[in-house]
Amino acid sequence: MVRIDRMALLTFIASASPLGRRALLASAFGLTRHVNSVTARASSGFASRAFANYAAAAAGGGVVTAAARDGNRDLSSSSSSSALCMAMTANVDESVKDRLLASMEVTHPSYEVIEKDVVTEYGSYCVLYRHKKTGAELLSVATDDDNKSFGITFRTPPEDSTGVPHILEHSVLCGSTKYRTKDPFVRLLQGSLNTFLNAMTYPDRTCYVLASQNLKDFYNLVNVYADAVYNPRAVKDPNVHAQEGWHLELEKKEDPLVYKGVVYNEMKGVYSSPDSLLSRESMRSVFPETTYGVDSGGDPKKIPELSYEQFREFHEKFYHPANSRIYFSGDDDVLTRLEIMDGYLVSQLGYGDFDYWAGLNV
Repeated sequence: MVRIDRMALLTFIASASPLGRRALLASAFGLTRHVNSVTARASSGFASRAFANYAAAAAGGGVVTAAARDGNRDLSSSSSSSALCMAMTANVDESVKDRLLASMEVTHPSYEVIEKDVVTEYGSYCVLYRHKKTGAELLSVATDDDNKSFGITFRTPPEDSTGVPHILEHSVLCGSTKYRTKDPFVRLLQGSLNTFLNAMTYPDRTCYVLASQNLKDFYNLVNVYADAVYNPRAVKDPNVHAQEGWHLELEKKEDPLVYKGVVYNEMKGVYSSPDSLLSRESMRSVFPETTYGVDSGGDPKKIPELSYEQFREFHEKFYHPANSRIYFSGDDDVLTRLEIMDGYLVSQLGYGDFDYWAGLNV
C-alpha cells in the first residue's frame, strides 16, 4: 500500500480540477488504493518533491525507479532494468488507458452527464452523473484497481443532541426490505470478502462505505447497503429504534428502571473522556445555534428525548436520493454501476420531500 505524505496529497488536491478534487477527497476518506508490486514508506528525511512524484507514479500503476524510492537522486535517472520493464509494460499500459478512456463515454438513459475529468496522479477517470428522475448524483471513478469501492453519503444536519443521525446510521443496517435478517452488517463482517466495511456519522453528514476485491462479493455488498439506506426495516419496526437508540430495562422487579441502548451506551463511554468533553464544548462555543453546536453522535442526557416518530421523520426527510451523493471506484463495469443504482433510485420515487431538496440544489 502506498503511504502518501499529507502535504503531497494536499498539493495533488489543490492542483486538480473541481471534479478531480471530489475524487481525490473521496479517496482520502477511507477508500484505499492498493498497488500490487510497489510498497513505499516515507522516512523522516524524504524530500517532499521526490516523495510526491514517487507516490503519484506508484498510485498510477507506473514503474517507479530506485532513484524515486531513495528520494535523494535525480528522478529522471533509471536503471537499464527499469527501462526494460517500462518497454515490456508499455503496450499493457496503453490498453488499460484506452479501456479507462472508453469508460468515460458510457451513458445510460436514466442519467445525464454533468462533468468529466481525469485525475492523472491517481490514474482515475471520473464522470459525474445525475439521475434524471430523482436528482441523485453519482461519481463514477474508473481505475485499474481491483479493490473496488462504493460509498453513499447523505447530508444529515441535526437540530438537537438526541443523536438521531447516529442512531439512524446504526439502525438502517439492521435489516431491510430485501435483506430481512436481523443484523446483516454483522453477517457481512463475518462472512463476506470485504476489504473495508463501515458507516460513519459526522456533524453534518452520514457516510456508508465499503470495498472488496471480489466482483460478485462487491455487487452483493452494494445491494445490501443500497437497500439498507433506502428501505430499512427500522422505519417500520419500533424495536430497532429501541435496540439501537434507547429503551428502559430492569433485571429485578424491585430494581429501578435504567436506560439502555447501543448508541446510548456508546455515547456514555464517549462522554466519560475529558478530551471528548473538551472537544464538544469547544464546538458548542465556536458554533452556537448551528448544526455544529449540537452533538450528532448524541448526548446521553438528550438521547432519551428522541421519539420513534422523530426518528422516522428524520429518515424520510434526509435519506432521499436527491440528498445523496453516490461514489464508485475501481475496475468494475461502469454501466453495471449505473444499472444497479437506477433500480434503487427509481424505487424511491414518491418517497421523501424531493421538491425540497431539488430546490436547495445541494
